[in-house]
Amino acid sequence: MKLFIQHMSHFCLSETFVSKVLVTDSAADMTAVVTGQKTNNGVLSESFESVPGVKDGTPLKTFLEYAEERGRSTGIISNMSMPDATPAAFYAHVNDRSKNGNLCASPL
Repeated sequence: MKLFIQHMSHFCLSETFVSKVLVTDSAADMTAVVTGQKTNNGVLSESFESVPGVKDGTPLKTFLEYAEERGRSTGIISNMSMPDATPAAFYAHVNDRSKNGNLCASPL
């Protein structure tokens, strides 16, 4: 008996480990998911040249930013607080995951 996924005609495997080590945190993991590029632990949507908490890297465009450039409406819904690294990777470009708390608007 096969699992449902084994009947699918296409599937994808993704490697989201960081640029220098195999163990990643959620900031670097989500950066890989939303930008398609790897970075360093603690960094949100900036290139691997960034040094966490010290030096900025090049901001990486997220797929939401690409969609907005093409006139699409976007939004983020999360069961986490918006400054948490997982949803913040969609909108923040910072070299230290703890800095993104200042980038989030207050809830309505």
